[in-house]
Amino acid sequence: MLREKYLYVASSIQISSIKIYLAQVQSLSSQKFTMQNESSFKTLFSKNKSQIWFAILMITPLLFSILLVLKVPLLASSIFANLGWSNYLKRVTCRNMDCNIKDAIYYFEHALQLQPTSRRSQIGLGIGYLVKGDDIQAIDTWKNIKATSDEILGFGNGFKIVGDPNEALTIYKIVDNVIFQDEVARDRIGELCQQTFAKSGVLQTTNFELCTHYFKTNGDNFIVNGDFAQGNYRSWLRHYTKGSVYTIDLQKGHPSPAIMLSGQIDQYHAGIFQKIVLPPGKHVTFSAWIKVEPVSDMRIFPLYMKAVKAGQELVGASKPISTTNEWTYFERKFVTIEADEGTFSFYPVFFKGIGTIWIDKVEVKVEW
Repeated sequence: MLREKYLYVASSIQISSIKIYLAQVQSLSSQKFTMQNESSFKTLFSKNKSQIWFAILMITPLLFSILLVLKVPLLASSIFANLGWSNYLKRVTCRNMDCNIKDAIYYFEHALQLQPTSRRSQIGLGIGYLVKGDDIQAIDTWKNIKATSDEILGFGNGFKIVGDPNEALTIYKIVDNVIFQDEVARDRIGELCQQTFAKSGVLQTTNFELCTHYFKTNGDNFIVNGDFAQGNYRSWLRHYTKGSVYTIDLQKGHPSPAIMLSGQIDQYHAGIFQKIVLPPGKHVTFSAWIKVEPVSDMRIFPLYMKAVKAGQELVGASKPISTTNEWTYFERKFVTIEADEGTFSFYPVFFKGIGTIWIDKVEVKVEW
């Protein structure tokens, strides 16, 4: 039945394409461009390239229909899979939760009829089930093909990029809690909650509860991976300056490990930071443990915070220091202002000069 549909659609496209193609050829001929009137074929193409490309475009469905008639399932399966993914992208502009999901599932199921071993289609079908609310079928689909966390997280990241945080969080949650107990997925949840938790009406109820649970289990800390316990500085952004080096020190910390910033920073400042969206009027406690071994001319601003209001950059920090040879606790309290997009950048340390700085146990706690 499916192949009869292919052939019917292909035949229709074929007839239409031939008619349009012949019309284009006739149009080209009527212009009476000949090789005798032109110095070369290159000149002919340059003057008529739009018509020629259009003719090529119109003949493509004819070639496609021929391939279908010749029973080339891999091509057809790939096309159906692409149609499935395109329906996911179209959901970004649709407020209806069911929008395009049925179509996506339809295309992925037909893609798998033609190519049952396609991992790309099976992962896409699993996401369709997940968005539809059938978590069990989604998980079974992914487990059957032994999908990796990276494969599924990649599509969660895709939803995040195109502005669909709810679907991204749903995928991250499944990867974290059900299939892999994956630390990367847990951090991705935290990063997305940093950007959406304080925005009214953005998160669905289940995802708002997910973010609430995340922050609670993170010690009410809005910083993700603030203790660097995983042996990396994932989730941290770098204020990169030439000469600065960012590494994890597995031997030092409060307790170890800790992130180590070093190098020769002469003209501009360097540091690591995370961005958090917060509403105005909230009481915030920003803290970190810091150790410094200066070499020369170090200028260090602990607990540096930056926000932008009406296009103007506003900053604040604790009193500058030049050295602290032992691990020292720094804490700063302030009340949030009304910032553009509600975004605040939190730097445990912002510095310049020559030396080494260790940072550990960074926290941002908010009184709601």
